[in-house]
Amino acid sequence: MRRSRTKRLHAAYVSHIWAYDFVEDSLADGTPLRMLTVMDEFTREGLAIDVALITSADG
Repeated sequence: MRRSRTKRLHAAYVSHIWAYDFVEDSLADGTPLRMLTVMDEFTREGLAIDVALITSADG
C-alpha cells in the first residue's frame, strides 16, 4: 500500500516558517555541548543559537 506524501510547505515571506534543530558537539577536553538553533526558512537567517553543557543526572 502506498502512502500519500504530504506537501512540503515553502516559506512565502519573512517569519512565515521557522525551523529548529538540536546539535550536539564537544569541547577539546571532551565536555559535551548541546545547541538549539532557530532559523527563518525564508531568509535562511540564524535567529538564535542557545548553547548549554550537557550534565549527567548520575551525579
